[in-house]
Amino acid sequence: MPQVSICIPTRNRAHFLRSALEHLATFSRLDFEVVISDNHSSDDTADVVESFRDRIPALYYVRQNEPLNFYETQLPPFNVAAGDYLVYLSDDDRLVEDGVVETIDRFEADPSIAAIYCAWQEVMDGVRGSRHQHFDEPVRYTLSDLPKVLRDLKAAEMPFMRRSAYERSVSPIQYQYGFDLYTLSQLLKAGDILLTPTLTHMVTRHDGQESTKLYRDELLQCYLADYELLTSNAPSLDPLVAMVSIAEKMSLQYIVAAQRALDDLRFFQARTLFERAKVYGNAAAREWVEKLDNEMWPLVVADVAIGFARTAGKVSRIAAELTAETELVVEAMSKLATPIEVVSGTADELMFLSWQEDEFFFYADVETLRMREALAGQPLRKARSLAQLRTVTRLGPGEAENTAWQEAS
Repeated sequence: MPQVSICIPTRNRAHFLRSALEHLATFSRLDFEVVISDNHSSDDTADVVESFRDRIPALYYVRQNEPLNFYETQLPPFNVAAGDYLVYLSDDDRLVEDGVVETIDRFEADPSIAAIYCAWQEVMDGVRGSRHQHFDEPVRYTLSDLPKVLRDLKAAEMPFMRRSAYERSVSPIQYQYGFDLYTLSQLLKAGDILLTPTLTHMVTRHDGQESTKLYRDELLQCYLADYELLTSNAPSLDPLVAMVSIAEKMSLQYIVAAQRALDDLRFFQARTLFERAKVYGNAAAREWVEKLDNEMWPLVVADVAIGFARTAGKVSRIAAELTAETELVVEAMSKLATPIEVVSGTADELMFLSWQEDEFFFYADVETLRMREALAGQPLRKARSLAQLRTVTRLGPGEAENTAWQEAS
């Protein structure tokens, strides 16, 4: 059997890497090498790799001289791989050996195939979840099918590639994930693409996983760039068709990112992303914006308020003035502000709360601010009108402003 290069980028996650190598060391049917690119780790990654020399004889390790950014980390292990076929493996994921063997057999039976995309399954706390990239029967694409790829596929991840196809097709591109739809379109120039129902990857989901934070600018940007670059490989595609397809994919990507932001209690970030998806006419995004504005607005405002406090220097306490308008926001801040303490009270009650230097004060009435400044004996830099934040955090015009604008037009 031809050799498969299992390419693993890693940084400061020796405990995950050890577990991945433990699993690979049990493989008995596959001829493989493991290529590890250590992104300048400061933990015991190198020692972990050395401890597997006897159990995984074909083990190649390269340590980067300086930390690489998110986009640069993807390709280094592939660039030094020596196998006939290449596949990506995150240091906290698992390969299914039987699935990999079946995939290589497909390559060997058909030299015209440049890459194969297989099914993968999520695993959370040991429980298997949804399968992704799953097809009931193999689906084949040629270069002439690129418009169909643009229309049909929302994502295509973790390909198995002939090394010759990789070397002809894949190059580093800033702000674009290394192995997604644009790479698929490039690989089509080297041969056909096959999507199969074969399960090859078990993808671990765990708390604190950075790759799930799709609302981060650098992650979101790389996915959006992928859609735009994909169309550059289909110059004969009707421009209107391309624009419609890109708009659909971008709106869906914004929604996925917004949902991840909600999972992380980043309500203002989610509100912003739903608003961007709404620009493309996405009905689900419109519903979410209305829900955040009408039902969840205290959480949106509280998220922004805590952001002000968190970035204002040393702040260990938020003091907030309670009124009928601000009560819900203060309650929401108490849920989100950890580890910042939140204390609140009416204007009269705040008169008896001593001021402290590491406090951020949210006031509803300017007279209460003046009272608090008198207690501090100085103007307060760390202060903001909580009563005004709801208006400030609503992106776009409200119904009344929108109606007035339409009438003026």
